Amino acid sequence: MLTKEVFDLLKVEKREHVVVVGVEAHICVAQTGFELQRNGYKVVVLADAVSSTSPQERNLALRRMLASRISINSLEGWTFELLGSAEHPLYKKTSDLLKRTKRTRAQIIEAML
Repeated sequence: MLTKEVFDLLKVEKREHVVVVGVEAHICVAQTGFELQRNGYKVVVLADAVSSTSPQERNLALRRMLASRISINSLEGWTFELLGSAEHPLYKKTSDLLKRTKRTRAQIIEAML
């Protein structure tokens, strides 16, 4: 994922934080997170938006990243942190969408444990 073009875009956009999601948590996601971190970015991995063909590999990767000071969060937790409060103009729409998808997201997390 971390091609020259991606790094250039991060610099042009003056990004300090990068959210990482994807498949094969123990390979692509972890390596991407570690590389971003080595390059000075603050990394957040959304646990319910990463997977692996092996639940054990996924869980180990999340623990490794957490031990390396990569932030691990959920989609819902991260989303509400971005909104900041119920005063945000998108709060109601976002809250409604998250409520509608909560069961599916919970099933995904449960299947990965």
